[in-house]
Amino acid sequence: MKTRTIAKLHSFRVPQRGGSAQHSEYGRTRKGVAFCSSCGNVYHHKEWHRRSSRVLAQAKRNGQAITKTLCPACSLVGKRMFEGELVLRNLPAAIEEEVLRLVRGFGARALRRDSQHRIIAIEHLKGVWRITTTENQLAIRLAKKIRDTFKRATLAISHSREPFEVGRVNMVFS
Repeated sequence: MKTRTIAKLHSFRVPQRGGSAQHSEYGRTRKGVAFCSSCGNVYHHKEWHRRSSRVLAQAKRNGQAITKTLCPACSLVGKRMFEGELVLRNLPAAIEEEVLRLVRGFGARALRRDSQHRIIAIEHLKGVWRITTTENQLAIRLAKKIRDTFKRATLAISHSREPFEVGRVNMVFS
C-alpha cells in the first residue's frame, strides 16, 4: 500500500489496484508436515503434494510434527462448494461418450499436475450435463478443450465477484 500526504497534515493508506493481496488466505505456514485424512495428500514445504509415504517417513525420522487435516480441495468437497462450473447443453448423443471420456482424462491429467486441481462431480439432469471443479481455471480450460476438439459449441464464460472467485462456463452445442 502507498502512503499519501494530504496538505501535510494527515496521511492515509491507499490500496494498490491490480496487485495481489499482501497476505495469503491460509494464514501462517504450518510447521512440520500435514496429512489430509480424506485423500492422503501431504502438505510439505508450503505446497500440497500427492500421496507420499516417503515424506511422512522422513518427517517421523526427523521428529517433525505430523498433523491430520483436510486439504483445501477436500474441504471444498466436504462443504459442497466448488470454484469452477461447466454446464453442457444440447450435447448430441453421438458424441456424449467421447466428451465424457475427454472430461475424465483431462481431470486425471490435471490431478497429476497438481493434487488440488480436481473434478468434483459430473451430473446429468434433464439433458444438461454439469461438471464442477475445485479450480475455476480448470473449468475454463476444460471448456476450451471441448470446444477446440469438437468445434460445435459456443462458450459463455462468467466470473463471480470477490471473494468467491467462481468461474462459470455455459457451453451450448449446435
